[in-house]
Amino acid sequence: MVDLSRFISAPQHSGSIARRVAGINHALLEAGIQQEQHLFVEGALEQFQLGFSVAQQFLQSSRPPTAVMALTDVMAVGTLHAAWKAGLSLPRDLSVTGFDDVPLARYSMPELTTATQPVFEMGKQAALRLLRRIQKPDLKVRRTLLPISIVIRGSTAPARLL
Repeated sequence: MVDLSRFISAPQHSGSIARRVAGINHALLEAGIQQEQHLFVEGALEQFQLGFSVAQQFLQSSRPPTAVMALTDVMAVGTLHAAWKAGLSLPRDLSVTGFDDVPLARYSMPELTTATQPVFEMGKQAALRLLRRIQKPDLKVRRTLLPISIVIRGSTAPARLL
């Protein structure tokens, strides 16, 4: 059996969180992994507190995870803090990833592995489209997907076989 993973999410009020959840579900399906409700926890607390409290719940379960993917870096840092308070060695006992590559990710202990988006390019594309739309109001709406990348830092290790 492979590594046990868990996911932490904020409420899906924002489109970006909803798309991240949909992407995870799609990836699980593609990998042939049946999505089980207990793998995914959503909460309405402030993001750091959400990551901290949900990680505490995960770590106290009969089968604690060996990996946690938080849908924001701030939730992930809360998870790191909960793991540290539980006396875990990171990433040996628990791998943690986030999403956004906020500056905090470089300063957490250990430094956070995270997904990063091309924020400058996103802003540039949005501004260009807005200007084109102002000039031509009937312009067809287009969707552009920009690539993300993974920034590997010290909060992750290869999956352990159980």
